Amino acid sequence: MMPFNHLQDHKAAYFQMKGRQVYDFAVSKGAEVITTVLDKSHTAVKAVDCFICHQANVNIILKIAESLGIEEDKFYMNVFRYGNTASASVPIALDETVARKVVGSGDLVVTAAFGGGLSWGANLIRL
Repeated sequence: MMPFNHLQDHKAAYFQMKGRQVYDFAVSKGAEVITTVLDKSHTAVKAVDCFICHQANVNIILKIAESLGIEEDKFYMNVFRYGNTASASVPIALDETVARKVVGSGDLVVTAAFGGGLSWGANLIRL
């Protein structure tokens, strides 16, 4: 492996993000995985007490809510307090929803994450 100083194009050594494409991917896949987990579990949207998405960007979360026709107040958001905490964002938000009594025993929560490498996933959890 060549040392860094021998690279012709130093920018090639850095991670680069195509913002609009990532945004579109996150909105599309976020909505898709939520729909999939609800369909596979035969659960109606109105039965879900709280949706917790990866806290990358408020606009992504709001667009997912809009695209699914779900009231945005059902989506828990803490990105205002911490920024994007990467792979920890969903567990942090889930912990906060329980600690702040946003959700409690018996409630249904959907978590949805999307991230690096353009990966995605969702869970339906009964607390």
